Amino acid sequence: MLAAVFEGLGFGVTCGRGSKDGGVDLRLTTPSNTYVVQAKHWVSGKKVGASTLQATVTVAMLEGHGGAIVLSTSGFTRNAATAITSLQRARLRIGERWEIHSLCRTYVSVDHGLLRPLDPDDVLKMHTRSL
Repeated sequence: MLAAVFEGLGFGVTCGRGSKDGGVDLRLTTPSNTYVVQAKHWVSGKKVGASTLQATVTVAMLEGHGGAIVLSTSGFTRNAATAITSLQRARLRIGERWEIHSLCRTYVSVDHGLLRPLDPDDVLKMHTRSL
C-alpha cells in the first residue's frame, strides 16, 4: 500500500527484498535524493525501538542515500532515539499512524485532482518528522 501511495505522490519506488532486507521495505527516489523506508505494522501494538531506527539509518548511510524513514502504526519507544548519533539523527525521519494517515489523504487528494502534485522531497518534510 505504501509503495502505491509514494508512487502516486511522485516518488520512484523500489520494494525491498523481503524479510532479509537489512531494514529496508522501500527505496524512494526523487530528482535530488534517495531514501530507504522501513514500515512497521505490528498487530501486537509493539512500539519500534532503537535497533530498528539504527538499522534503517545505517543502511541509508552505507548505501550513500540521502536519508532514512521509519514509519510505525504503533509508535516508538521512549528511548528509541537514545542509540542514534547526531549524524544519524540528521538523516532520519519518522512517522506514526497520523503521519501515515496524512500521507494517504494527500495521495487521495492528488489522485482525484483536488491537489496539485507536490515536490516529493516536500511531501516527506510535511508528513514525517525528525527526532
